[in-house]
Amino acid sequence: MSFDQDIMDELRATFFDECSEYLLRNEELLASLRGGMGGAEERETLDAIFRIAHSIKAGAAAFGLPLLADLTHHLEAVLDRLRTGRLALDEVLLGLLLQSGDALAAQVDAARSGIGGNAGSVHAMIERLSGIAMQEPAVPPMPSLSAPRTVPAGVLRRWAIRFRPIAYSGGNEPMLIIRALARLGRLVSTLDLTQLPDIEQFDPTEPVLAWRIELETIHPEADIREIFEFVEDEADILIEQVEGVERAAAPAADPLPVPAEPPQRALADFPAPPAPQSPVHEAAQGSGKGSIRVDLDRVDRLVDLVGELIITEAALAQVCQELDPRAQRRLAAVVKGLGLHSRNVQDAVMAIRMQPVKSIFARMPRMVRDLATRLGKNVEIATVGEMTEVDKTIIEELADPLTHMIRNALDHGIEPPADRIAAGKPPCGTITLSAENKGGRIIIRVEDDGRGIDRARVLARARSLGLVPPDAAPSSEEVDALLFAPGFSTSDTVTDVSGRGVGMDVVQRNIQRLGGRVTVQSEPGRGTGWTMSLPLTLAVLDGMLVRTGGELYVIPLANILDSTRPKPADVREVVGHGTMVYLRGDWLPLLRLGDLFNLPTARRAPSQGIVVRVETDTAGTIGLLVDELLGQQQVVVKPFEQNFTHVRGIAATTILGNGRVCLILDLDDCVALSRAAACDPRDTPCAAGRAAE
Repeated sequence: MSFDQDIMDELRATFFDECSEYLLRNEELLASLRGGMGGAEERETLDAIFRIAHSIKAGAAAFGLPLLADLTHHLEAVLDRLRTGRLALDEVLLGLLLQSGDALAAQVDAARSGIGGNAGSVHAMIERLSGIAMQEPAVPPMPSLSAPRTVPAGVLRRWAIRFRPIAYSGGNEPMLIIRALARLGRLVSTLDLTQLPDIEQFDPTEPVLAWRIELETIHPEADIREIFEFVEDEADILIEQVEGVERAAAPAADPLPVPAEPPQRALADFPAPPAPQSPVHEAAQGSGKGSIRVDLDRVDRLVDLVGELIITEAALAQVCQELDPRAQRRLAAVVKGLGLHSRNVQDAVMAIRMQPVKSIFARMPRMVRDLATRLGKNVEIATVGEMTEVDKTIIEELADPLTHMIRNALDHGIEPPADRIAAGKPPCGTITLSAENKGGRIIIRVEDDGRGIDRARVLARARSLGLVPPDAAPSSEEVDALLFAPGFSTSDTVTDVSGRGVGMDVVQRNIQRLGGRVTVQSEPGRGTGWTMSLPLTLAVLDGMLVRTGGELYVIPLANILDSTRPKPADVREVVGHGTMVYLRGDWLPLLRLGDLFNLPTARRAPSQGIVVRVETDTAGTIGLLVDELLGQQQVVVKPFEQNFTHVRGIAATTILGNGRVCLILDLDDCVALSRAAACDPRDTPCAAGRAAE
């Protein structure tokens, strides 16, 4: 009976998803080998890489992908020589392993899309791998059960093997396993049909068959167990040596599997002995906890439903406030309980979407290595906080910005070894990639210890492009901001790395689209640091609802320090700095929200309104003047740009319990808006709509 096409398509999709995870783990393991190791640790790492190739090969053969199976088969041969010490790992061979990983990724992508891929490059890689292993016997094709075999001379032992799949995943294809066992010696297999249900109850996705296998081989038990390594969590396995059966080996042909009467004892009666795993093996295979693979669209739908639940709960709380006080007390207790459960559900759903940034950070060492080699530079990359978690949607959007930043650091920041030695630096440059949670946001930094930004050169190039007037004297921060201008580049020649003026402006647009911002700090001769500040999630946030000039706004709660109504004596007008307010022992700049958004009825005197002390990434701590605080509230983030366009000072929108649309403030952009408009918040309105991009 053949599988239903929908089931096969689903299994293929699962296989390709697993391949993506395997290849990412392969990159991490190869990067750790480049860092230098030896002895048992290097052997464990090579074993883990071998198992990855073995798993991909098994799945590729099961789904009829012969070119992918052949490539991994030859890669296995090289890896086997490495892990058994018959081949020494050097920089050239490590480079070949990295390139073979690229070839695997390209072939997996081609098979996933059905476009075929570049077969010529795959065959070229197979030839290179075969050449490395040419001192060994030629790599044989995967044999069929009827192919004649010759058992090498030695001591033959007979093994009784019982194998029953409990899940079809990860290449858990019985025929492939039986063929792999057949390569070890003489084999006879018997099919166990005792668990086969009636045709009406038969489910092709549920394993019900089992196999009893007799194997005569000179190979040790470890070689037999190795064949089952990649399916040991998806099968019941028992391997026992038949006592009293040892003799000298002689040439013999493999017989065909011989059918036999179904045994009376079910395979489940034989417990599978636990197989010890190394830490590297566990990292490659997973934590061992139960898990399921869920399409991200389904999770997004669940997040949307939780958001609607939160909106409904807010609407119910609004109605509760309008009821008779006696009924209100009873209903308020129910609404409070509903709010608690809604919050717990929301936290649980968001935890599903959260993933460590390690999945993105792991891609960067390979790029640094390859690009540094092309540029003739010696560069190392260090990662910090790679287990910091962030929304999966944001992670998927971080790859391009990080790539641009690191390429920029390699090309423009890190000096050649000779220049670094002349400057008193070590010849090897360092790029540090870090992530941390701070104030409800994720902060990602790319820092290098290179030459820093040549601001004089940047300013001269900007003037030649007409970006800065000839008589202008911009500050260091304003000069650094020119690097984000579209079409701007300090490179004199165009290469495949830089010079076209695209990159940092794209980074800024992509980060802004995610509700974040990117800044740069640099010290000549010491290096440059790029900082991205992003929300942890794009779905829900805690905010403070405020009223200004009859309009409602939400200030992210993570930015708020406190709020107060200052005395008239605590407010001063400072020439060149606008209004300053004395709060908590310090004079802070005051930003009037009503002036920023051109709200004529908003209160302008701080002593008549409320000053909210907020923390920003770009301006530090400032005071934000609003008319009234309406209370803390959890809000569902609705992207603004999907239905309109980007508006300066606004991060997103939300829907309140009464159905009213409310704007969520982007505090750093509010500060930048007032500065960019060259306005004094005291007396000149700055309309945000006018500055829409």
